[in-house]
Amino acid sequence: MRRLLIFLKGMLLYPLHVQRVREAERICRESAPPPINEFGTTHTLRILPLVDWHVSRRDLAGEAGVSYLIRTDHAAILFDVGANERKENVSPLERNLRSLGVSLDEVDHVVISHLHHDHVGGRKWVARRSFSLGKSQTPLPGKRVWVPTEMSYPGLSPILARKPAVIARGVATMGAIPRQLFTGLIEEQALAVNVEGKGLVLIVGCGHQ
Repeated sequence: MRRLLIFLKGMLLYPLHVQRVREAERICRESAPPPINEFGTTHTLRILPLVDWHVSRRDLAGEAGVSYLIRTDHAAILFDVGANERKENVSPLERNLRSLGVSLDEVDHVVISHLHHDHVGGRKWVARRSFSLGKSQTPLPGKRVWVPTEMSYPGLSPILARKPAVIARGVATMGAIPRQLFTGLIEEQALAVNVEGKGLVLIVGCGHQ
């Protein structure tokens, strides 16, 4: 009976969903920003998965969340911060940073792809329109934070990436792209990395768009 009620509710809401999908598509068409024609290159690109469902070693923690450390010639970027679904005092991200010997001092930028719990550190932070690397918010002095929608973080002023912008030489955000999911509107950004002699590499959090 419960599944039937959910199905019937979905059928009733479907026309509204279609309408909102079309509205999101219209916004994309009408607000398409001018392209970034030149933002430099990087000779090297290294992507270290910090949080993923699969792990390669026993001392690493896996979960249904996403976090990468992206290194280029000119910057180190923390891309998303996992889920910490179990609300652990030492989150999977924090544990893996320690196990992999990565210090936050190395990080220049934090990029949040979109405001879903498995990318911002948990449902609690979605409700607060914020993010966290662990159970409590670690100070991030000197970091530049790039977000696709209005978000906050103690002691910082996140940069709202409404349009494409250069983050570092050879690295740009594609800007916030709206998409209407059945659960609601979500804005997501991805990174484009211009690797010398190879071309563009896109780094995507979920790829809803």
